[in-house]
Amino acid sequence: MTEWVLPAIDGGKCISCGLCAEKCPGQAVEIGSQGPVFSHPMACTYCGICENLCPVGAISLEYEILIPAAENGESTL
Repeated sequence: MTEWVLPAIDGGKCISCGLCAEKCPGQAVEIGSQGPVFSHPMACTYCGICENLCPVGAISLEYEILIPAAENGESTL
């Protein structure tokens, strides 16, 4: 099973300007009555355009960095 991760939208900051929906290359975002929603979540490529364009910083892309253990069990750090 694959976990689908979408950009986080802070509804308290969002001003519903529509830039995220307008510029999304996958058309994953639409502006609804409560602000932006991922109406087509599988179309989101996590490109970061919405995060970079948001004038109030209401969209954030979270990343998880995984460091594989060495084959001998020692830390790679």
